[in-house]
Amino acid sequence: GNLLESGNLLESGNLLESGNLSESGNLSESSNLSESSNLSESGNLSESSNLAETGDDNKEVLAKPIIRVFQNIEEIYFDLLDQGKEFEVDIIKFDSGDFGLVSVPPWVKWYTLLTHYEMQMDKDLDLESELSVTDEVNRFISILKQDLKVELSIDNHTVYTPSSQDFFVKIGEVLTEKQKKWVHMSVKLGLSFYVPEISGVFISKTSLNHTAEGALALLHGQISKYNKTPILARSEFYQYVWLQVLYYFGSKLINPKRKADTLSDLSRQITESKRKKFSNDAQSLDNQIKASQFVISQKINEALFLSGIENKMHTGLADNPEIYLLSSALLGAMVGDKLYFVYRKGKIKLDKIFEYMVSPSSDWGKSYLEVIKLIEPYRDPFLSKKLKI
Repeated sequence: GNLLESGNLLESGNLLESGNLSESGNLSESSNLSESSNLSESGNLSESSNLAETGDDNKEVLAKPIIRVFQNIEEIYFDLLDQGKEFEVDIIKFDSGDFGLVSVPPWVKWYTLLTHYEMQMDKDLDLESELSVTDEVNRFISILKQDLKVELSIDNHTVYTPSSQDFFVKIGEVLTEKQKKWVHMSVKLGLSFYVPEISGVFISKTSLNHTAEGALALLHGQISKYNKTPILARSEFYQYVWLQVLYYFGSKLINPKRKADTLSDLSRQITESKRKKFSNDAQSLDNQIKASQFVISQKINEALFLSGIENKMHTGLADNPEIYLLSSALLGAMVGDKLYFVYRKGKIKLDKIFEYMVSPSSDWGKSYLEVIKLIEPYRDPFLSKKLKI
């Protein structure tokens, strides 16, 4: 969570490895800067990184053209904002031949830097950082309420993080064993979620995206009268998916540049994962592969249903309950991303999305089917989150 000393390049809420452009910057893997390339303090390629030595004895060098990429410069973003193109344009080319890459809105950078400073101060003072996370959740709730035109007061709630020592004690007092399994698995998988029995939201990571998801989870939990934590079972699959659709959509309202995995990304990840013969956590890797395969199969089932070939939506079988949760996060993000894209195109209004949000839990499966029927006729925002440019 620290800013890069050389280059200060940021990816969508995350920080880059030294010398490489972010994946969210949409440059192909072959176009990443080499590890040996040095970045100047301004984040531009230094001239020395564009000279090639021809040998140790012969110090003759061949000068090559310098390509400069300015990443996430605020002036570029606000120029695009003035033109109404901040959502559709990620990269621009200057008359000089330089490039400007906009992978995150400016406030994501500010939030990342602020969070880093606050966490560092908390460490120095030996304090917990939950208070600042609560403040950010409340701030995001205010933004979401304004966007969604929610007038209900959101009070009497608690924000929990992995460092909250009393979280598991409190859920242990009010949840059933099956519900506790769902909570423990969600924590293990790094998901943010709402627990209505304690009016609390669990934020798995203090990143902007997870905090925004937590804010929407809390808002949704209170306006929908959602009063029962799910259990870990196949029958609850569409409840998981619907929650993830809403949470991801809410995070996109805060961070429009966030991108979900696509079917192309999942297919590539399956291929790459199968090539790994050894892993420190073979079971986790195996579950990731199975979850990706499950989502691809589920999208095929949805296509058959929407085309009329099947008269019922089928849900796949998994040999491990963890697969259902992992798959719901992947599928929910995918659908939430496209729902936001269709919303930005003006094809669906926020008041309609708000109607879906306040639907009772018994109708969540129905709401999910209605949403995919609504968004499927439109093209996907991008083929792959790594190849959008």
